[in-house]
Amino acid sequence: MKKARTEPARDWENPSVISRNKRRAHVPLRSFPDQDSALKYFTDESSDRLSQCRIKTLSQKNWKFHLAGKPDQVPSDFSCSDFDDSAWAQLPVPSNWECHGYDVPIYTNFAYPWEIDPPFVPENNPTGCYRTTFTNPEGWNDHRITLQFEGVSTAFYCWLNGVQVGYSQDSCLPAEFDVTHLLQPGTNNLACQVMRFSDGSYLEKQDHWWLSGIHRDVFLLAKPSSYISDYAVRTPLQISDDATLQGARLEVNVELTSRDKMALEGCTLEASVWHINESDALNPAAPQQFRQPIVQSLSAGDPLAWFAADTTSAANRQAAWHGAITKVGWDMMAEGQGPPPALWSAEEPHLYYVVLTLRAKDGSITECESCQVGFRQTLIKGRQLLHNGQPILIKGVCRHEHDERRGKALTEEGMIKDICLLKQFNFNAVRNAHYPNHIRWYELCAQYGIYLLDEANLETHGFDPGLQNNPTVPSNNPLWLPAMMDRVVRMMDRDKNFPCICIWSLGNESGYGPAHLAMAGYVRAKDPSRPVHYEGGGSRTAATDICCPMYARVHQIKPWADDMLEQRPIIQCEYAHAMGNGNGNYKEYWDAFEANPSMQGGFIWDWVDQGLINRKKLKDGPEVEFWGYGGDWDSPWPDDAQFNINGLIWPDRTPHPSMWECKAVMAPISFELIPMSEGDLGAEDGRQTVRILMRNKNYFAGSAGLQLHFRLLLDGQPLRMGDLLQQDPEAWLPGGSTQIAPQSAEELRLPIDGSEVGEMVAKAYKGKGSAADAEVMVELRATLLTSTRWASQDHVVAVRQLAVPRSIIKYGADPMETELGPPTGPHPDTPGLRLQESAESYGISGPDGLCIEVSRATGSLTRLEAAGQSLLAEPVTPCLFRAPTDNDKGGAGGRSYAARWEIAGLDRLAVAPSSCHTSASQPSPGTIKVEAIFVLEPSVEKRGLGAASGAAGVSEVGGAHFFSEEFPTAGEGAGREEDSSTTSAGDTRTEARVGVKVAYTIHLDGRVQMDWDIDAREALPAPLPPGLFKSLPRVGIHMGVAKQLGQATWYGLGPHECHWDRKFGALLRRYGPQPVESLHTPYIVPGECGGRADVRWSMLSPDSESGLSLAAISLSRPVQMNASRYGVATLTAAKHDCELEPSDFTHLHLDDLHIGSGGDDSWSPSVHKEYTVPPAQYSFSVLLAPISSSPDLRAPDAANDLWLAQRRASSIKQ
Repeated sequence: MKKARTEPARDWENPSVISRNKRRAHVPLRSFPDQDSALKYFTDESSDRLSQCRIKTLSQKNWKFHLAGKPDQVPSDFSCSDFDDSAWAQLPVPSNWECHGYDVPIYTNFAYPWEIDPPFVPENNPTGCYRTTFTNPEGWNDHRITLQFEGVSTAFYCWLNGVQVGYSQDSCLPAEFDVTHLLQPGTNNLACQVMRFSDGSYLEKQDHWWLSGIHRDVFLLAKPSSYISDYAVRTPLQISDDATLQGARLEVNVELTSRDKMALEGCTLEASVWHINESDALNPAAPQQFRQPIVQSLSAGDPLAWFAADTTSAANRQAAWHGAITKVGWDMMAEGQGPPPALWSAEEPHLYYVVLTLRAKDGSITECESCQVGFRQTLIKGRQLLHNGQPILIKGVCRHEHDERRGKALTEEGMIKDICLLKQFNFNAVRNAHYPNHIRWYELCAQYGIYLLDEANLETHGFDPGLQNNPTVPSNNPLWLPAMMDRVVRMMDRDKNFPCICIWSLGNESGYGPAHLAMAGYVRAKDPSRPVHYEGGGSRTAATDICCPMYARVHQIKPWADDMLEQRPIIQCEYAHAMGNGNGNYKEYWDAFEANPSMQGGFIWDWVDQGLINRKKLKDGPEVEFWGYGGDWDSPWPDDAQFNINGLIWPDRTPHPSMWECKAVMAPISFELIPMSEGDLGAEDGRQTVRILMRNKNYFAGSAGLQLHFRLLLDGQPLRMGDLLQQDPEAWLPGGSTQIAPQSAEELRLPIDGSEVGEMVAKAYKGKGSAADAEVMVELRATLLTSTRWASQDHVVAVRQLAVPRSIIKYGADPMETELGPPTGPHPDTPGLRLQESAESYGISGPDGLCIEVSRATGSLTRLEAAGQSLLAEPVTPCLFRAPTDNDKGGAGGRSYAARWEIAGLDRLAVAPSSCHTSASQPSPGTIKVEAIFVLEPSVEKRGLGAASGAAGVSEVGGAHFFSEEFPTAGEGAGREEDSSTTSAGDTRTEARVGVKVAYTIHLDGRVQMDWDIDAREALPAPLPPGLFKSLPRVGIHMGVAKQLGQATWYGLGPHECHWDRKFGALLRRYGPQPVESLHTPYIVPGECGGRADVRWSMLSPDSESGLSLAAISLSRPVQMNASRYGVATLTAAKHDCELEPSDFTHLHLDDLHIGSGGDDSWSPSVHKEYTVPPAQYSFSVLLAPISSSPDLRAPDAANDLWLAQRRASSIKQ
């Protein structure tokens, strides 16, 4: 039985107390002395924007700080002016104290770190005590002065000069207190007591760090005795069905406050609209008035004046401040008034500025306020979200406020960096997940062009994580209604004028109840210009204007799109969970979005890996910094490990490889090859040209700001066409500027002469291969014509490769047919190969120091030497396992891919004792063939050292998201696995058994052709529940390559890591040479990484031009190639990238098939079936070849020539 509490309820454990003496919310106010300074705040980026307004900043400096273990341990007199704080430490404000070594960060996903017992929080409730001093500015006499805290986590009291000012909750909205009567001349003392946890914490269970303290700015605002206290800007538009602007108004409702009710009599309010010539966004002209100002005379007798009256802290009627209301408006389409306004969108963020000037009776300026204005309209019509009449697609991310060192205390520089990255990678929207952001974020998003979904600071996921007990959530309890309503109302009151906000959100994952209907009703009535979003309760409740599921797979939301009874658009509020090496099948989402008018995109979860800087001493090494996640601090609190490491970028804002996939998939420009009909001529002189359909996917912006370039690639390298490419083979040919209207397409005819290309290909292939097999690509890119705020001139907006049809290329006679016969063997006088057989191995030796060995016990190629250099450091062996990624680990009860692979023992396969049978033959003096047949089974010695040894996997409670699947489905008609295994009925075996047959054909020049047959039908014998399907991680080979061969070159996709289900943003080129270390992708939690897809050939070379290289050439389909200093076991065991210890050689994987990365979510098996590797029989061939460079032929060119020759030989055999 709990001990009864006899003391009064504490404010921080009382849902009915959400504040004391806190003023009503309003838009950001700054009290400028004149119009010029009011405009400069937004338009003069070189100046200190706050230097000319009546604001005194109390933050951006160190305060005195002491951390008590609980509120009861706070020094009782620390708020007194004469308290001696000389022994206290210093803490920067704003900051989170955990980021400065006080207490520890806590990370949990949906669970509260304590037992749910609302409204009570842990008794051990760390409490921060802050103190600072400031001087009351001169000239502020007779002003009303308020003290504002922009953001404090999670609840706090404040005192000024020893007198308690007030109390507040809600970590992400301002708390403003009237301190006019408490200020004293000279030095003033400010003290704050911040509790880490409060009953408000039950409403702030977002999937992010629990961090504490004053994390946003603190300042004093001085207002004259009569002042502008709030104002609302509206831009009603009339837009026709064809998106033509037919009417536009600008309306401003202004609330004024005065100490004396009659003081406003005879005053005037002047409203003016300003605009900047945006022809040069980086060097804008001075602001110009866009319309004639409106001057409104004020009257103290306004019958609605009570609405604006401020009675906060007023002891009685006489002490209350008085309010007044006035309205001004312009018909922006009226004749003779100037051009119509340009509309605001993310593509074209045209901004205007409203300046409100309050003048005294004598005409002098009392004060000015200003804000950005964007003429915009967002509404739901015809099952679509329309922005300014257009059904835009939301290319969004969910973004937490996060800095690797500062926690939630962000800087403007960091915000701009985020916005520029978003724009550079073709994103256009951000969900402020899951709370109102710093006000500067909104101003910057309006300026740069980002659609915002503004979300209330409300999440109670931990009450009902499985969506099984909705009555328990606070939204069904009237005790919590005031607090919930307060968070939505105050968010709207603060943010109502920001033009970038297109959607209001009632919060996140808080169940569903009457409170949501109340909040939705208020928002809709208060602001009909923006729709309402809320996912909880199934994402289709009456509280949301948008169907907004979480993590719905493509085949799940298509039925919604076909449901004629549903009249709301579908926008995923979270999807494509970006955890670690993920974001597979992203293109499939966007194919569906672009094909279904009512499916309008979504917000990726999430933007940034939320790692915080931590330090640790490495084993036998130095102390290093690393990005920590849940559980990385010595803490008594529970944690959810790395589940907050799920962003598209690292904490330092370096993009993950998946960002390039997003950029390509969401590019506003696309290129398609137009098929050329026979005899179709594309140029006046009768030469055929390549015809391209260039499509502008934008809804508002034309393509005039883009420049088109192109070039031709032959086998991944630029063809030297024209004088420009003769001088610089890496250059691009100009394609000219374009003038394509939004949502339109035009045909482009590239000046490519098929005959000229044919001659160049034939010349390049002469004596090497058949020109008809050439891979000729046209590579097109659209770049910025001029610099913008978010990117420099020549920034690549879109790039695409298209295969040039063979019908266009005029080869003439194929030189391979006219100049070469079939491949011949070695010269008769060349010494042949020698075969030596022992009980342990077959040894093959040949000229120039060639020495090769194949183990008779394992069937592995164990030695490859040439010219006195050893090329192999570990044998060539089959490999069916990869270091599990976060997505591989997703799933409870052994259902994850990683768990199934470990159960089967794929991580410890070895040749079964006595199973290997080998033979050798010598068909000719220059050829020896060694064959081996063996069985792979899990090694008993290595049991327990596998997939579960590294960082933990993720498994949410089933049903935690409305659309998350306990068992993944593969779409219509593909629910169950078609099991191809040969396990007999009644066989309960769970461990793998893999049959392998390999033939090594050794040639006189050191080439080793390996023909592999792998029977993996019994690799995953354990039965699965209905709905799940089996997949191997990979089917391929692994070898250790000598350390001196540390430079990688390959012809395949790149330049970044890519996978079978994530390669739309990769380009087919020849890459390298580059250090093997550079191919590693340093995910915070290690796993499979660094692979490149569709590789034709790869080569590892020494750092210098001299010495042998080792080439690996696929003789079957292109392979997944991975070259790394880290082995699978090392990647599997490590919990952080900094813990990885490199091998003394390079691990080279060549996979015939490699499972995709997955991307729907990270808590269930999410790889789409078409990107899996079923247990089946596989056959593939790889050629290993020692290659030396010469003055006449560089090693990469020699490797490519060898690939060509093998393709030719293969075609001759066929």
